[in-house]
Amino acid sequence: MSAGTEQRKLAAIMFTDMVGYSALAQRNEALALQLLEEHRGLLRSLFPRFNGREVKTIGDAFLVEFHSALEAAQCAIEIQRTLAKRNHDVAAARRIEVRIGIHIGDVVQRADGDVLGDGVNIASRIEPLAGANGICISVDVERQIRNTIEASLVKLGATELKNIQVPMELFRIVLPWEKEDTSAQTRRPPGAYGKRTGLVAVCAIGMLVLIGTGWFIFHKAVSPSSSQPGTNALPSRPGPITSLAVLPLLNLSRDPDQEYFVDGFTDLLCTELAGVSALKKVTSRTTIMQYKGTTKKTPEIARELGVDAVVEGSVQREANLIVVSIQLIEGATDRYLWATNYTREVSSLLKLQTELARGIAAEVKAKLTPEEEARLAGARIVNPAALEALLRGRHHEDHFQFDLARESYERAIALDPTYAEPRSALANWYVGAAFSGRELPRLMLAKGKEAATKSLELDDSLAEAHAGVGWFRMMLDWDWRGADQELKRALALNPGSVRAHGLYGFVLIALSRFDEAAAQMRRGQELDPLSWGSNVWLPSPAYNAGHYDESIDLARGILAKSTNFYPVCGVLGRAYLQKRMFKEALAQFEVMQAHPGLGWDIQTQANLALTYALSGNRAEALKLLDQLKDKTHHTYLPAYEIAIVYTGLGEKEQALAWLAQAEEDRSGPIYLVKVEPIFSSLRSEPRFHELLKKMNFPP
Repeated sequence: MSAGTEQRKLAAIMFTDMVGYSALAQRNEALALQLLEEHRGLLRSLFPRFNGREVKTIGDAFLVEFHSALEAAQCAIEIQRTLAKRNHDVAAARRIEVRIGIHIGDVVQRADGDVLGDGVNIASRIEPLAGANGICISVDVERQIRNTIEASLVKLGATELKNIQVPMELFRIVLPWEKEDTSAQTRRPPGAYGKRTGLVAVCAIGMLVLIGTGWFIFHKAVSPSSSQPGTNALPSRPGPITSLAVLPLLNLSRDPDQEYFVDGFTDLLCTELAGVSALKKVTSRTTIMQYKGTTKKTPEIARELGVDAVVEGSVQREANLIVVSIQLIEGATDRYLWATNYTREVSSLLKLQTELARGIAAEVKAKLTPEEEARLAGARIVNPAALEALLRGRHHEDHFQFDLARESYERAIALDPTYAEPRSALANWYVGAAFSGRELPRLMLAKGKEAATKSLELDDSLAEAHAGVGWFRMMLDWDWRGADQELKRALALNPGSVRAHGLYGFVLIALSRFDEAAAQMRRGQELDPLSWGSNVWLPSPAYNAGHYDESIDLARGILAKSTNFYPVCGVLGRAYLQKRMFKEALAQFEVMQAHPGLGWDIQTQANLALTYALSGNRAEALKLLDQLKDKTHHTYLPAYEIAIVYTGLGEKEQALAWLAQAEEDRSGPIYLVKVEPIFSSLRSEPRFHELLKKMNFPP
């Protein structure tokens, strides 16, 4: 083109502008200049990828020309994607946010490369309406790109633009990671945006991006919208969503020590959603935590867990403030259904978790019962230090640091005596301690019952506390009816409580209600398919009912899925013993012996002694029995396990005496004495019937 000449042509024009740059320059000029240069470098690296030509910069703004509207729109989306990734772990003061306007129209290109004309003017007027992190386009661009980009479009209505005579139809590009605002569909009257209040309203439409969202969301594929221009309706779902998994939330805090806090928040959200009865399945945190750091895609995870949708997100903590970003994703299609973010004080964390649970439930059309509404609405403000102590305690328990866990729970109670959850957690801790063999079980259970009862006095809606009280009513009071009622109450309050299903299952086994027990165990395993507990429980009803082949098949199936479920070897070995398969039983107990330290050492040694006794190797059985008795010098010796060995040796008087002591101590699974197959040789003895009567078993 010769000097002094001009060329008229059709072009797609993009205007970009940094949000808040002028204000930042006044506050901190050095930082503003640093961010400006970084912004320029990022955007300039993207323009050529979409055949964009940088016409000029105007301060913190770019004017860019493209051959087509599609290339301009694709470039704009990539700019916002790149900046969102860059901003996700950056303090608010250092974030780079831009707004983008695009129009396609007639322009005049000058010899120096500059472009002029209505196409440029309209693009420059559209850009301020995009809002932070937003993209606003003209109807001419919309016609060119509809159904060709990875995002849907929302119609903003006819808008008057400064120095543009005719009101123009505008659209907003809903970015894949963005929460869609249904209010944006409302058509505004011409001229509304000429007023300050109208301009604020339009800008607000563009300010929906979820700051703090984890890096992973920017790689999700989003189906092209099937909605017609002017709506933001999502494509129809393949079916109702009745099952969810909350994947481990990302820790975006600068302090890696906050991992316990983020994991704890994941647990809180799981618990709240599990309490929504309309959701038939919410995968337990024990299972979902095994996906922490996974590179698996959402459809693969959803398929493995058997859920309709997954919840992903991140937590960023700065002092007493937290920023939580949450996304609901359809499992089969990897498609975003809903997203939101909150900034709250730590003391409001319980209120925040209930808000999120209500939002997710509403999005999947899960109707809350009046009781669930009341519970979610009743979340309280808590002492932040007490909440942190509670979350630390749960973190310690997850890592088998049991003494540290108890200290944390007791500290939480001391910091906020009116906070019910730490007492419930402490009660649960005592249930485990009663089986550890370190102290007298009756003492541990009494302390646990006190904590659980006090927890319910503070909050009667706490499902885990009801489950604890139910367990203590059985183990301490031999109150079978009371145990049944409390555990049913726990499951009514939280149908997704894996612990309540497991505890209730064992109460039902003790009462010889084996089919009901099996249903509870299966439900627990469905909710928590990758945890030790729920898998170890599964073969127990069949074993205690005398269906040994069924129990063996179930146990083998569990071990075939993962050798990490080796605690199930204890049940499998007992079933082999009942079938006189001593070699196979011994092999299972030796597997258990190879994994000491988690509370089953004495039980495993007793099982080995029992195997030798039943197989005729009396000398080896007595040797192991003597070793067990020597342990009384430094630990509590579970009387129940000694009774098992004496039963195998055929010494009924000794066995019955140790069972009586086990009842007095509340030792081990003494509550199963009526249905434990090993004690079948004792059931004709009068002292055995006296024991059952003392334990208040119903006829």
